[in-house]
Amino acid sequence: MEEAPIRVLLVEDDEEDYLLTGRLLRDDGRAKFEVKWARSYDAALEELKSPYDVCLVDYRLGADNGLALIERAIADGFLGPMIVLTGRGDHDVDVEAMNAGAADYLVKDQLTPQLMERVIRHSIERKAAEAALRRTEEQLRQSQKMDAIGSLAGGIANDFNNILSVILSYSDLLAADLESGDPMRAGIEEIKGAGVRAADLTRQLLAFGRGLVLQPRIVDLNDVLAGMEKMLRR
Repeated sequence: MEEAPIRVLLVEDDEEDYLLTGRLLRDDGRAKFEVKWARSYDAALEELKSPYDVCLVDYRLGADNGLALIERAIADGFLGPMIVLTGRGDHDVDVEAMNAGAADYLVKDQLTPQLMERVIRHSIERKAAEAALRRTEEQLRQSQKMDAIGSLAGGIANDFNNILSVILSYSDLLAADLESGDPMRAGIEEIKGAGVRAADLTRQLLAFGRGLVLQPRIVDLNDVLAGMEKMLRR
């Protein structure tokens, strides 16, 4: 299968530099580049709303600054790597570019097709690796949140279960002291039934908090509703 072209936005206010850089990209025999030209700060911001794999930005854009464009594009949500093109290769440019969020920088009078292709590919791969790392970190944070919620739910359920044990025990003691036809017995049975249902819910919370796998079972909805009939009627 033929490799898809690498979509490049070249932000350059000098037409001669644009033509030279575009020619170098086309002369590379190992990769196919699809180059679009933006010759101003505002034109670049508008163009970056479309998907690009990489953006090459001139250090100077007339009265504007290429590094300011990089910061603005990243703030606006551009996810691809941005590479600075500069006419001077000193340490200050390197530091400035990295601080602005650039993936790398290239010195114009040192450009070759092979160097550009290597830097562009490396920047794209590194950006993809960083995005994958961020996704993994976010998944880890979500997992840690769920663990914390599970521990909290388990602790609450355990305390609640102790309270329910007292309610169920006293319901049994009260029922044992009453005759089978005593009108109060039905009310106590309702209390006990509600306690049993609450205990079932508590067991589910405990299972969630401890990370246990609950075994599903088939239930008869008629039996479930019959047990709740008096409450539902009210």
